[in-house]
Amino acid sequence: MKNIRDLKELEAQRINQGVIGDKTKELMHEVEKRERIEHEVAKLERLNIIGQLAAGLGHEVRNPMTTIRGFLQMLQNKTDLHTYKSYFDLMIEELDRTNTIITDFLSLAKNKPTKLKQQCLNELLA
Repeated sequence: MKNIRDLKELEAQRINQGVIGDKTKELMHEVEKRERIEHEVAKLERLNIIGQLAAGLGHEVRNPMTTIRGFLQMLQNKTDLHTYKSYFDLMIEELDRTNTIITDFLSLAKNKPTKLKQQCLNELLA
């Protein structure tokens, strides 16, 4: 009788160890999953901060450019500086081009929600 009881206890211990081992593996998997998620969240927070800094920088660069453009337009209309009109035009074109680049850059920093919808491909191509 004692041997049967000992065998049953050993069997129960073996089952418990198996259950504990399975639960330990599950727990380790959940911890690793949580660590990956926390790492991704930290990465997204850093990217968000970079986007905010980029937006601020873009606006700070754009403000003095607007002032310069205004003064160039004013100078270009002065009759005594008419010989330099082509230079003023070129500078204004380059400022406008730079402004376009900054606008494109700022559009990347915006959080635009993606709106997906189903559409018929044939209708889109027609």
